[in-house]
Amino acid sequence: LPFGSSVLYGFAKCKVLEAFDDISDFQIDDRQLDQFSASSFQKNIQSTYQKIFPPLQLGLGFLSMFNGFIERAIAILSFSPSVDCERARISTSATALFDMQLNGVHVNDVLVLPTLSEVEHILVSVDALHHFGVYQIVSSVISNNSLNYTIEPLQILWSIAQYLHADVSTVFWGILENLNFDAIPIQSLVFDVVNQSQESCQVSFVGLPIFLLKFYNDGDDFIVQVEQGSVYSSELRVRWVPDPDYLLVSSQLSSLGISITTFGSHCGSLDESKSRLQCVSNCRQLSSGKVAVLGDVVVDIPALACADVSIGFNYDEEGFISKTACDIILAGDLLWLSRLVVLSRNFSRSSQANNTLLVISSVLLTGLSLFATFTPLQLLVLFNAAPLLAEINTIRTLSASSSRL
Repeated sequence: LPFGSSVLYGFAKCKVLEAFDDISDFQIDDRQLDQFSASSFQKNIQSTYQKIFPPLQLGLGFLSMFNGFIERAIAILSFSPSVDCERARISTSATALFDMQLNGVHVNDVLVLPTLSEVEHILVSVDALHHFGVYQIVSSVISNNSLNYTIEPLQILWSIAQYLHADVSTVFWGILENLNFDAIPIQSLVFDVVNQSQESCQVSFVGLPIFLLKFYNDGDDFIVQVEQGSVYSSELRVRWVPDPDYLLVSSQLSSLGISITTFGSHCGSLDESKSRLQCVSNCRQLSSGKVAVLGDVVVDIPALACADVSIGFNYDEEGFISKTACDIILAGDLLWLSRLVVLSRNFSRSSQANNTLLVISSVLLTGLSLFATFTPLQLLVLFNAAPLLAEINTIRTLSASSSRL
């Protein structure tokens, strides 16, 4: 059913109409990865360096040693900026991920951090909103008409939830959690798609007229409209109210130059997954920066796969979303999102500064050692000074307090 897990949630018998592997939305598209790998200039330079320079470096080093130029041999053999940069990158990565791992935050790969540092837009699926706020009943209107039998909308939803053996803390946005009604026996229940932005539910109670429930969006509100025959009976208006943590994170992200918006519809069509995928694709085309998606249900998988960074709020029970589609899992705390953005930016700056320091220092020290007089011990100390400074810079930039806002 295209309502999403926060609307209908429970157990039911289903008939498989299409194999999962045959659904185009869920097929993995690795063209973006291939394109990234093929255009990586840094990898090409590193590969060329590893093929040509080490043999030349080794030959010049031994030649200098045999001719008695020990200092020059040490300088030539110690010139390894690529090794130092790689060692610094690994150290920076381990430092960046260590604090997150201690707090249960999962980052799939350190390569996610440079991408996250360039994110300008974060799209939050409507199915994830129940983690960051509550749905409240704004109004419940029962019209005064001459219908033979009128039932309160909440009692109809309660009866449907009981009929489906659904969890009342989750079903229908969770608005039934603290309520209690007498369930009316249901004879039949049929869900259908009216149009691209509206769902309908036809419920037939035992010994009562047939009721038609229409679910649709009205701005930021969700409307449940009840009709009996062709006559309007009642209406229920539901609104999502964010909690303080969501408002705080939104403010923090805004100060970092990142916009956060919701996408998707609780009352979408059977093509809701395609609609969400198209929304993310359009955002990426219009944005000069990267786009991240915070998803929560199976319908979000195509959108998560399309995003530059895919984020999950927590590990789902089956692990289907969190383990297959997410680059980052926030360990059930949204406050980590803004902190991760700061951490990723610190990581990128630290890596760039360390690489610049190591390359420049290696070139200068090698050049000086060819003309200046250094003892072997002095050369060893000088060549290890830059990596030590890089480690200090990493610890300073990526300390636990550096990413706090």
